[in-house]
Amino acid sequence: MIPELSYAEYVWSSYAIAAAVIVWQAVQPIQKYRQIVSQIKEDHLMRSEEHT
Repeated sequence: MIPELSYAEYVWSSYAIAAAVIVWQAVQPIQKYRQIVSQIKEDHLMRSEEHT
């Protein structure tokens, strides 16, 4: 058996984990941004209703 093939499952699983982390790092800030914008809009709406 070729020695390199015995490590294939570890290499590919490492690639999969790294890809998942990269995707998470791209998605998580977008979700946080949307959450913050939503909170700001809600706060602004509540403050504008208080003044009327």
